[in-house]
Amino acid sequence: MVDQVLELVMIQRANFADATQLEYCRRGYGEHVIPADAIELVGDIPTGFIAVYREEQIVGRAVLGFEADPTFLVHSAGGSEAPWIYAVFVEPEWRGHGVGLALIEKCLEYLVQNGYQYVCLDSNTAGSWYVEKFGFTMSHSGEYEGETFDIYYRQLSGAVVPA
Repeated sequence: MVDQVLELVMIQRANFADATQLEYCRRGYGEHVIPADAIELVGDIPTGFIAVYREEQIVGRAVLGFEADPTFLVHSAGGSEAPWIYAVFVEPEWRGHGVGLALIEKCLEYLVQNGYQYVCLDSNTAGSWYVEKFGFTMSHSGEYEGETFDIYYRQLSGAVVPA
């Protein structure tokens, strides 16, 4: 079933034309995100991937961003830019069909192809499923707007294959 559904979905990079639909997906962040934030996501983050259904409806998204001051990250990540996968969101009716896994895999492939050695992500309870699938290790916990998140990292090497 997963493979059949994924045949209907194409993974591609976000662009400004996607901003309206990305704003609609803001439930992944919560209601505090305003429409301008969706446009900012597309404009300010070097790489963002989205899943697009054949009818051009965005059914999920994962954002790949880079933190300029990673002092709060896992020390082994080091460097001046630490890549992060965040804002992974799949529309409820598309969950369980592999869309989220495909988005994360695309982000990891991009990082491996561009020579990054580590990637970080945060996860709340709803999103913790993908942490184990891709071999992330917990570093520490943090809090943002009253929600607790666990911070994870993963060393990147070779092919990206979920467990």
